[in-house]
Amino acid sequence: KATHVVIATDSEREGELIGREILDHANYKGSVQRYWSSASSPAAVKAALQNLQPGASTLGLYHAAVGRQEADWLIGMNLTRLMTVAKGMAKTVISVGRVQTPTLALLVNRDREISRFQSRPYFEVHADIRVDSNTLLRMKVITEERIYVETDAMILQATLADSRPFTLTVKAELKTVPPPPVFNLVLLQAFMNRTEGWSLKKTMDVGQTLKDAGNITYHRTDSTHLEESQKADVPPVLAAIESFTPLQCSAQLVAKAPILRSTVFDSTRVDAHPGITPTDVPVGAHLSADELTLYTVIATRYLAALAPDYQYQQSKIT
Repeated sequence: KATHVVIATDSEREGELIGREILDHANYKGSVQRYWSSASSPAAVKAALQNLQPGASTLGLYHAAVGRQEADWLIGMNLTRLMTVAKGMAKTVISVGRVQTPTLALLVNRDREISRFQSRPYFEVHADIRVDSNTLLRMKVITEERIYVETDAMILQATLADSRPFTLTVKAELKTVPPPPVFNLVLLQAFMNRTEGWSLKKTMDVGQTLKDAGNITYHRTDSTHLEESQKADVPPVLAAIESFTPLQCSAQLVAKAPILRSTVFDSTRVDAHPGITPTDVPVGAHLSADELTLYTVIATRYLAALAPDYQYQQSKIT
């Protein structure tokens, strides 16, 4: 009979629930440790095995999951039956849920606000400012509030027309934009739908094929961050991407000085599984056109996460 158990289910609330319920069902009374890692690379697995957590450190997740279960039963099961019977629905179930019903209310209320909205025309004043004999600059006149009366706009226009020469101030500022987060499933589905016209199911199915082939990590994830232990995976993953001809040059540039941002590698913000990335398995010739398309999108986003920030100069004239 076992006297010591290591729970190695998913590193989150529902995984904790599954592990603990199995132990409760078996009436297990021995000691418990917790394997805790969302990454599945060999290095991450070894690190987690060498750093097993006390079972008590994650017990709170189990209690949270039990509370979720009971709330689903009390609100979802009971109110669904109540509303269905109360409305006299013989063949249609009126589904009520602790999450879906408040979410539906937000959508309905917002839709009603949009349907009640009435547009109101307003006026803008633009000034053509002559900088020199060859340069004419058109600028929008900024007012504290929108102008809804045409005569007010005409008065402002006439005032500007009588203005004397004045000095323009040009302020140039260097701006930086960090890369977008690595994909989770929802972001990936939205991106593929917007750029390729793919359905949600197609992205899911193609992603499953790539995952089964070992070319991408687990794709049914909610996270847009990576485990800190995945920093060690960067060189072999970049090498795998480099072997993929369409991204060879990009991977080579990033590999010279990859940036391991704390905004990307943050274990505290990873749920059950980290964000979607390529693996260290090179892309094979057997992949279909759709699989290559999806792999390219995922790999490109991963490269961006390791690349320098986008920089540009913004000039403001006042």
